[in-house]
Amino acid sequence: MSLQESLMCISVCRAWKEHILGMLKACTLCTLRAKGQASLEVMPDLAVLRRLSAPSDKCITVAYETCIEQAAACLKDGTRSSKERCKTVEALSRFADKDHQAVISALCACLDDDDSKIRQSAAEVLGCLVEKNAQHAVAALCARLEDNAPNVRASSIKTLGRLAENDQGAVAAIGMRLKHPAPFVRCSAILALVQISNAGNEDVHTTLRGCLNDVNLFVKREANLGLTHLASKNDQCAFCASAA
Repeated sequence: MSLQESLMCISVCRAWKEHILGMLKACTLCTLRAKGQASLEVMPDLAVLRRLSAPSDKCITVAYETCIEQAAACLKDGTRSSKERCKTVEALSRFADKDHQAVISALCACLDDDDSKIRQSAAEVLGCLVEKNAQHAVAALCARLEDNAPNVRASSIKTLGRLAENDQGAVAAIGMRLKHPAPFVRCSAILALVQISNAGNEDVHTTLRGCLNDVNLFVKREANLGLTHLASKNDQCAFCASAA
């Protein structure tokens, strides 16, 4: 069992716990000084120390914030390898606070990365770290509906479903993509509209019915499936209301 697991899972006397905590703190800060900058390898230890240390321990708070901000800066550093930046995105998803502005800004920037794996990871992690109706993130995700990579579009649609539920601004931004010349973009827009809309949104119903006249068969099929899905949602809401 690791030192972190021991601290969190095993009940030890206060003296020993403080002793182990002190050792972890000393080792972690020593590693930071030796490397000259925060690194991903100490982020888990800093997260544990932050949870267990006294609120007055500014040293740990500053070290943690520095580590998170440097990780966010790493994402914007074009000289870093894709593998390193993917690991950084994963680490931030586990240890960064929700709505940390430097992290959210870096993740939104990653949505324009040349590597589709990084764009996909950023889209997924935004769903974990951003509170609902975060306009900057929603706008960046809407732009990814035009991404050439299907996995990026799928992850963006899923995250929009979490962040932009019944958001009229998002509905308008997604609706604009229904006029895009590429059929795959129009299909993605339909899927996103269905994800973020409630069953009673008549504007979305009207929009989807209009898509049934699209020249592309795949777009027509997605519109038909979307209308069916929304009708199913409506039936479920009616059933729940009658059962209440």
